[in-house]
Amino acid sequence: MQALIWDRPVRLGTTGERRIDGPQDALQYLSEMPQGGWFYERARNRCRAALERRDALDSLGKLSSAPQ
Repeated sequence: MQALIWDRPVRLGTTGERRIDGPQDALQYLSEMPQGGWFYERARNRCRAALERRDALDSLGKLSSAPQ
């Protein structure tokens, strides 16, 4: 399974010192922050949903490429 990478990374901090390349990186960053609040929950849920969709697409790809 390959990592899901965004076309354009998100840069955080005053000088862009923190680079977030995809939903897995974003979840890691969120785990380092104080948790709670509407924006936190929404960001976490969207990252998890993106990873779940990727896993579902990977499964479909394996099914469609299986010999019959």
